Amino acid sequence: MKKISVLIFNLFILSGCVQSTAMLAPALTAASTGNVLQTSFSYGANLTIKKTTGKNPSEHIVDYKAKKKLEKNLKNLLNKHIKLTRKKILLRTKN
Repeated sequence: MKKISVLIFNLFILSGCVQSTAMLAPALTAASTGNVLQTSFSYGANLTIKKTTGKNPSEHIVDYKAKKKLEKNLKNLLNKHIKLTRKKILLRTKN
């Protein structure tokens, strides 16, 4: 019980740190790579995409993958029904 209480307490205390760490990522990238121009461009592009579309670039990738998976499933379903319909037509023409 004590561990759970400490965990919940830390969760509430540290939840305020999330916003400030979002600004640390570009700074850490610039410090590690030494390329401030690339970091600035990447951050600006991500911010522009977020403001324009309302989604992060990673959310666009997830949506794209989900759409492709749905299209693949639909294509497989249609092909299965086409084959089944062809078999039925062939059976009727033979009789």
